[in-house]
Amino acid sequence: FEKSNENFDELNPEQKQEEVKNIKNGINFAKKVLTTGECSVLILDEILGLLDQNIINIDDIWSLINMKPNDVDIILTGRYLEKGIFKLADEVSSIEPMKY
Repeated sequence: FEKSNENFDELNPEQKQEEVKNIKNGINFAKKVLTTGECSVLILDEILGLLDQNIINIDDIWSLINMKPNDVDIILTGRYLEKGIFKLADEVSSIEPMKY
């Protein structure tokens, strides 16, 4: 739902405000998908970075997870992992770069 090709940190305040609106529209869409049962797996790519940018908070993620039907898996990705996520997750995986 983001529309800018630039890094969020590089946007001016007006552009950031527009992107935050777009991102929140995406989160609302994810809620709709969960409530209508339109998927069996919902991947929210880079949503954890939104915590780091203070665009959403842990309660927003908790709200999404609580909407999840039992037959739906939610996958959250991102480079930023707040400790509170561990309490919400069934499983946490870490991917680390390797040098050959």
